[in-house]
Amino acid sequence: MKKLLLLSFVILFAKLGSAQITLLSQDFNSYDGDSANFLSGYYVSWNSPSGGMPSASYYSSTGNFGIAPNSYKFGVDSATIITPYFGSGADRVSFWYKGNGTGTGANIFYVYESADSITFTLLDSITSFPTSGTQRILTNTAGTHYLKFVYHKVVGNVAFDDLVVSNNMGVGISNYTENTSLKVSPNPSSTGIFALDFGSEKPQQSSVKVHDILGNLVAFTLEYSATGKLLLNLSEQAPGYYFVAISSSTGTKNSRLLVTN
Repeated sequence: MKKLLLLSFVILFAKLGSAQITLLSQDFNSYDGDSANFLSGYYVSWNSPSGGMPSASYYSSTGNFGIAPNSYKFGVDSATIITPYFGSGADRVSFWYKGNGTGTGANIFYVYESADSITFTLLDSITSFPTSGTQRILTNTAGTHYLKFVYHKVVGNVAFDDLVVSNNMGVGISNYTENTSLKVSPNPSSTGIFALDFGSEKPQQSSVKVHDILGNLVAFTLEYSATGKLLLNLSEQAPGYYFVAISSSTGTKNSRLLVTN
């Protein structure tokens, strides 16, 4: 019976990077507070090198960047970044962010989108800031060619990194929302193996997909433990954040996973 249930999953093993088209990517690695070292075409309202006032406009310390240092620091009120033109077909934006000292006060991080770089429409407003780095994924409106990020600061800063604008051709995990009906443990996992607990709901004829933070499908295996738990194995993947989406006739269940060293 266990084998029959396991075979009912449609498992996607191979990477399908060609299903995603990256239109814009900014990792901030070369940014050091000097606007001359910023990707050409961006507008950045606040640039401050090391030792600048009130501080540097970047983070390089452990825990304050995404995949690799550096990250941009929204460290003054109304600090703004506007992207260059990123072509047609954008349907998703993702970025890494973290609040630093933003636990109090009416801090708001705004994300706007625009077709012409003149008229911007609010896409998202963030008022609750994670204390550890988190990937946020949003769906762009059709026809979007520019994004604007603005921080209204009362107290504390926001670290911002690994911005990716892409066309996912229907395979992405847009507007990712944690689904509490899918329990995962341990999470984070140092082995890359996660036990999936569906509660009272047992998925049948399900499609299981796992994406990395850039939206690429990654390889995994499913197996049963000696106690009958369904195990998702990401042990061959590099440390980092991943997203599992399990779709069936009852809907889609999502969870964010973290593989550690």
